[in-house]
Parts: sequence; structure tokens; C-alpha cells
Amino acid sequence: MRRIATPLLVGLSLLLAMAVAYGTVTADRAFVRLVAAGDEAALRGESAEALEAYSGALALLPEAVTPYLKRARLYQSTGQADLALRDLRRAADLDPLSTRPVEWLGDWHLTNDRAGRAVDYYGKATALEDRNARLFHKLAIAHLQAEQTDEALVAIDRALALEPASAEARYVKTLVLLARGSDREALSALEDLVSAQPGHTPTREALAAVSESLGDFRRAVDELSALSVLEPGRSSRAVAVALAMTQVGREADALDVLERARERFPADADVLTTLGHAWLVRAERTADRAALQKASMLMATATAQPSPSSVALSDWGRIRQLQGDLDGAAAALERAVATAPVAPEAYLRLATVRERRNESAAARGALEAYAALVGDRAPLVQVSLRLTELCLGLGDLPGARKWFDRAEAESAASPSPELDARLTSLRPRVVPAR
Repeated sequence: MRRIATPLLVGLSLLLAMAVAYGTVTADRAFVRLVAAGDEAALRGESAEALEAYSGALALLPEAVTPYLKRARLYQSTGQADLALRDLRRAADLDPLSTRPVEWLGDWHLTNDRAGRAVDYYGKATALEDRNARLFHKLAIAHLQAEQTDEALVAIDRALALEPASAEARYVKTLVLLARGSDREALSALEDLVSAQPGHTPTREALAAVSESLGDFRRAVDELSALSVLEPGRSSRAVAVALAMTQVGREADALDVLERARERFPADADVLTTLGHAWLVRAERTADRAALQKASMLMATATAQPSPSSVALSDWGRIRQLQGDLDGAAAALERAVATAPVAPEAYLRLATVRERRNESAAARGALEAYAALVGDRAPLVQVSLRLTELCLGLGDLPGARKWFDRAEAESAASPSPELDARLTSLRPRVVPAR
């Protein structure tokens, strides 16, 4: 009986092994088909179908890393960040020596404004692959976003040592230099980069910004003009050029740029607002009624559009004031200070209108709101003096003394005969002689 049982058991074992092997091969084939189906669906933009295919593949082989990574990217692209993070963590757990899951975890945290955690993951990735320039590039960006500029400089220098010709890495280095306050060094690096890649718009944007910060407005105009040529379909480029031209006194050129932009973008709110502002500035400077009429026409159109900006409403209020319509000016300026982000000058203009309407308390409120908004970013001597006078008129001696003291303290930084005379005339009213 034993002689018969042994061959029978061996045969049954072979049959079982064959069945298992067949099942494994079948599962592997199905797994491959499902992953391929998921890839095809993703290419077609059919996210739900792709997610279903990847999930089916994982049901067959739950220890496979690739479907987790593919599914994580889909989750991220469809706004399901938590599910994406779950899959990325699972992939990293399954293959702790693989760089990609750790790198993608860094990407996830950087995308979701968690720069400190991104630094940790990119650091792990560079430890796994210490000759990968891309990883050091990402590590530098994460350090930069985490305001760790020394570490960012080390990381980006390592990336450039591995790929010296990388324009993107060179650009990131200029951002690091700017963050460290090395504007001159950054300027030199940006100039070299623009020479190497004249069509790289972020570099020209940075070069324009640095030039402006260093007081070289003409260079800023040149770079912004080049950007306008490179991207003629963007109205914001023309607006930026015009604003920069205004700073260097090229008012006529700025108006010309904006008028041509208006022809290309007749309904663009920013173009209308900036052009209207330019004509308003000319009207205030020269008392030109024709310029004021042009400003009025443009700003009326700009503020009639849905959701006009605080800047547009503020200028419209100023135009109405110059035209003698104080009620219309007040209405526009009240809208301006209620529209975020608020243009600070709207409060100053509103205070002026309120004063002319003998609404002293409302004028004081507008000036105090302006002072609170600008804080220490702008000198407040003149505003403090106006508030001193308003408080005196309202019988608020403590308030008058507070604003007078501030005006006196700030006047020490930039004394002038006119300012001294005004302070002298107010002092007896604020600090009566004993």
C-alpha cells in the first residue's frame, strides 16, 4: 500500500505546483494588463477608469510598488492629496532603498507647502543617489522655501557641480543669492544667464526686479520691454513696461505703450486701469482738462466691469473729486476701501473728500485706517499732522497729542523749514503752556 501511495502523493504534489505556477502566471498577466489599461486611461484623461485599473492591479499583487506610485500621481492630479500621500508612503515602505518613492514624497510635501518635510525626504533621496543633480536641485528649492538659505546654497552648488550647464539650476542659485541679500552677485549671475538663454522669461523677470531694487530703472525698463516682445499676447507685460517707464520719467512713452496695448486688449481691466491712471497723473500735474476727460472715460469703463479693483475705484473717486462731484467721489472711495486688496491711497483720498464735506470724524477714521494699513512702511509725518488737527477740531486732546508726538518723532529723520513751522504752530494747542 505504501508503494502505491508514495508515487500518488508525488503526482498530486506536481499537479498542485503546476496549478500554483499557472495561477501565478495568470495573475502576473492580468496585473500587467491592468497596469497598461490604467496607463492608457490616464493618457486619455479618464482618471476614474485609470484609478480603477491600478486598484485592480494592486488587488492581484498588493506588494507591487509601481501601481502605488501611478495611483498616487493620479490622486494628486485630481485633488485627492491625502490618498496620494497614503499611496506614496506605502510605496516607500515596500521599497525603502528606491529613490523614486522618497523623491515623490518630497514633491508631495513641497506642493502642499510643507517645505520642512520636503527637505527631509529630498535629503533621504540624495543619500540614496548622491550623483543625481535633479535631487540636489529639488533639495535646494525646498531649503529655499523653508528659508534655510545657507543649506539651499550648498545644495544648489552641489547640483551645479554635477550639471554645470543646467540653466534651471543656475536660475535657482540666483534666487538663493537674492534671498541671502547678495543682490549684486545675483545681478551678475542673472546677466550671464540671460546672455546664455535670452528667451528664458523667469530670468528676465528676476533681472528686471533686481535692477529696480538696485535703482537701475532703465535696465528694468529694458528687461520688461524684452519680456513684452517675447510674450506679446500677455497684457500684463505691457502694463509692467508702462509702469517702469513712468518711474524713469518717460510718461509719453508709457502712454504710447498703453494706448497700443488698449488696441490689442480693448476690454482688459488692468490695461484700462493703468492707462486711466496715467492720464490722471498727467491731468493732476498739468491741470490738463483733456487729460482728465480721457482718464474719466477710461476709468468709468474699468469700474463698470465686474469686480473692479480697489486701485481703479480709488482713481475713479479722485477723478470725480477733481470734476467737483464730492458725492460721487465719496461713493467710489467707500467702495475702494471695501475692496480687497485695498489701495492705501484710497483712504487718503476718502479722508480729503470727507474733510471737504465737513465730516471730520469720518475723515479721522479714514486717516487712522491708512496709518494702520501702511504701518511703518511709509513716513506718516503729514498724515500725523492732519490727524492732530482733526483731533483738535473734534475736541480730542489726548488723540491730538498722540499724533503730534508721532509727527514730531518722525520729523527728526527729515527736517524741513515748512515742517518745523507747522509743528511750531501746533505745539501750543497740543501742549498748552503751564
